[in-house]
Amino acid sequence: MLKRSKYKDYNLEEFLNDNFFVEWVINKGTKNSFFWEKWISNHPEKLEVVAKAKAIISSLDYQEKYERNEKDFIEVLENILDNSTASKTSNLNKERRNLGWLKYAAVIIFLMASGILLWFSISSGPQLTMAESQVITTKKTTRGQKMTLILSDGTEVKLNAETKLTYSKGFSTDKREVFLEGEAFFDVSKDSLKPFIIYSGNLSTKVLGTSFNVKAYPDQKQITVAVVTGKVQVIKKQEIENAPNAEYFNLIPNEALVYEKSNEEFKKSKVENINAYIAWKNNHIIFKENTFQEIVGVLERFYDVDFDIRKKISMGEKGLFTGEYDNEHLKNILESLSYAGNFKFEIKKSKVIIN
Repeated sequence: MLKRSKYKDYNLEEFLNDNFFVEWVINKGTKNSFFWEKWISNHPEKLEVVAKAKAIISSLDYQEKYERNEKDFIEVLENILDNSTASKTSNLNKERRNLGWLKYAAVIIFLMASGILLWFSISSGPQLTMAESQVITTKKTTRGQKMTLILSDGTEVKLNAETKLTYSKGFSTDKREVFLEGEAFFDVSKDSLKPFIIYSGNLSTKVLGTSFNVKAYPDQKQITVAVVTGKVQVIKKQEIENAPNAEYFNLIPNEALVYEKSNEEFKKSKVENINAYIAWKNNHIIFKENTFQEIVGVLERFYDVDFDIRKKISMGEKGLFTGEYDNEHLKNILESLSYAGNFKFEIKKSKVIIN
């Protein structure tokens, strides 16, 4: 746990000087890959600094060049010291005794000085491409807003209201990773060599090319994955470290997987109407045996309003409501709900009062 916890406070220089991290970047597929993939998925706030560190390490070609570059840089530093302190031999000897410390300082200076970085690197073109591919992008929607994105691989992503998607501009060479908070529909471009992985809450969803919906709002009790076309594979993030012996859930078209956050249990089922999971893309709202509180959450996001509920509401005998609405005004939906829930409502600008 000590190793896992210390990285959350690391800055760029500390990642660059951490052998465990550098080994993971250089030697893909090693055992510590499980640790780092899980750690990054649990700390999306560190994505930017990790991406920068990976880009620098990759562009410097540590495997072949690190030892040579370090030696050459120390020699350059020695020459600078020789030239600037030629008349002070005693001071020069003292400086050289301190080269053990200067070696590490030189590496940091080496990484930060772009001119020296290019001087030691044979091919600058690929480095720029590598650095660009590690640029972290975050797209957010607010209440009442939707957004359509086209990623660098051609994948189309539709974001529902109050959703955040974080991803690398150009993805890595062996996989395509995104981090989701909220709800999104993915139409993933096929690439059998680069799986597409969505980290959402406590789950990881892996695909090669398919279309599906992921609903993972932080304030909701469940995470839901529903497949429209193709095939997806879902796993708990903490199980990634146990691969290949981890428990996977494979989903095919018209199947859905519900993950209960409270007890960490899964429920896989056939879906009679897959449109119920993706109707939001076309401004449709479908409720199926939802509680009033669940309905309120949907309406707040969809219409960018806040509810002020001043009485206990129960929808029908079982407390559940089923209904469909196609591009309806909020007032019309509330009128329909008020009959089932036996309540009155008032709309004041962006506020709905229930009494």
